[in-house]
This record gives sequence, C-alpha cells and structure tokens, in this order.
Amino acid sequence: MADGVDGGDAAGGFYSDFMVLRPDKGGLYDIFHLLFSCKVSENAAVDCPAGTEIADWRRRWAVFVSLVAQVLLLWAKKPVALLGRVTEYWMNLLDENGGRVLVLVVRALQGKLKFPDRSSPTYRSCVGLLNTRVELDKEIKHGDSNYNAALSIMAAKLAYENELVIKNVVEKIWKMKLLACYNCWNDFQGDYTTQAFVLADRAVDASLAVVAFSGTRPFDTEQWCADVDFSWYEIPGVGKIHGGFMKALGRQRHGGGWPKDLADQDARRPFAYYAIRETLRSFLSGSAGARFVVAGHSLGGALAVLFPAILALHREEGVLARLEGVYTFG
Repeated sequence: MADGVDGGDAAGGFYSDFMVLRPDKGGLYDIFHLLFSCKVSENAAVDCPAGTEIADWRRRWAVFVSLVAQVLLLWAKKPVALLGRVTEYWMNLLDENGGRVLVLVVRALQGKLKFPDRSSPTYRSCVGLLNTRVELDKEIKHGDSNYNAALSIMAAKLAYENELVIKNVVEKIWKMKLLACYNCWNDFQGDYTTQAFVLADRAVDASLAVVAFSGTRPFDTEQWCADVDFSWYEIPGVGKIHGGFMKALGRQRHGGGWPKDLADQDARRPFAYYAIRETLRSFLSGSAGARFVVAGHSLGGALAVLFPAILALHREEGVLARLEGVYTFG
C-alpha cells in the first residue's frame, strides 16, 4: 500500500474497494509484471487492498495499457506543450490576418503582418479557433425551455479559453457577470490540471449561475493522463467511480480523500470541487430564487456529472436543492 493513504481511506469507510494506478512509483519491471502475475496487491505500480488478485488477463492488460500510456504522456509533457504553444500561436497569427494562408503570405510580403498578443483578451485556444463563434443565439431568451442548455453549451465551449478571453466574452459580449475563474490543483499529479469558471446570467439580480468545466486540451498530456487513468474507487451506495476524474475534481491524497471541508486550504493550490462549492454557496445565499446548472464537454462533462455526486455524498442538500440541471457534451 503506497503511503498507507488509500488504505486509510478504505478503512475509514468512505471507500468499500479501490484500485489506484501509480506510474510514479512502479518501474518497468512492475508494469510488465502485471502481464504475468494476478497478485496485483503486491505490485508497486498498483495500490489496492491487501490480497487483491485479478485473474482475468484482459483486465490486467487494460491496467498495463493505462500505466504505459500515463508514463508516455508524462514523459512527453514538455515537448507536447511546446508544440501546443507553437500551434496555438500559428492559428492565432492566421486568424489575425484574415484566416487564410494566401492572405498571410501577401501581408508578409507587404510588411503588414498583424502579430497576435498572448496577453490579449482575443488570443484564443486551438479549440476556440476551430469554431470562432462566441455570440449567444439571440432568438433564445431568458425563460425559454432551451435557454439553460443553449447557455451551457456555449459556456462549455468557452471553458477552454484563458481567463482574459472568458472575462471579455462573458462581460463584454454576453453582458453577464463572471463570478470566478479557476485553474485548479491535482494532488496526485502535482500540477494544475483542471480549469473551470462560474458565471451569473445577469450582471445585476442574476437568477442563474452556470458552472462550466473545461474539457481535455489537445496539448495537455496531464489532462490526457486523467482520461486514461483506469484507477477507480467504489463508494457504498454509488458504485465504482473513475479515479482519474476524481483526482482532477479535487480528491485529496491525504486527509481522507473527500473530507467535507478542508481544514487548511492553500489559496495558491485550489481544488476544483471545494473552490466551486464556495462560489456557489455565496451566489445562492444572495437570492432565495437563484438556481445553478453544471456543464462541460469531454473531460469537463465527466467532472460536471461527478461534481453534484460529491455534493450529495457530503449531504449538501441546501446547494443541491437549487440544482437546475447537468448538461454534458462530447
């Protein structure tokens, strides 16, 4: 058992069973040994209850593939991130100069190239530049039956952008209010892997908040690790939950996994679940009729589903009673 951490969680009654993959602890021998030995509890690359065995070689093969994929993704973190920065800059350069390569070449020859500014509120992500629309559908009004879904899908799309872009779109184009923008800590990967934001649908007297989780960014290998991490935890009365998504949402490596409240929260390393919950509590306390929805695309969709589930486990009835819906895309 690594550090006794996950075993302690299970012993405390929060998890009835679990399997946590640890590519950071197991070496090549441990990873390949999974293909030949069913005694996974004795493997340094796997945390699970003592005596756990996996007789089905296909399940061990899946665990093996997950571990290898995570090792490769983490190894490629820096070069892939660099490739992402170059690709993103090139796409913004193209967008700034008419969106066509021919126009870009002509302007370069004329010495009239417009260079993108990374600190600008118009500097978009690769995902955002694949579909540049940011305007809301003007035919869908507040109170319409499809208003929440329409706003949620645009928020889920916008969640891929940086804070400057999000603030500009929410406040200048949508005429709404940005309540908070998050870049959240993953206690297991030791990095900021989870992005989200919360908006109020009106600048004044808002009645609806939208929590939007970002999906997997194309050049962020740590987010891809969350997707391919086959770790799982079984919560009594709920079932087995994907471990990579739980870690991304804010599961703690120490202190019981999912304590209802954090005794010592480091403001420089916010955990998504706790930070968003506090923002929602503050927003909902301001109006008796206020509601909220949760949305996300891809990885963000998984986090959008998991967020209210953890609220339920923590018996946050006051917050959950104001939940209008969960919208997932992708």
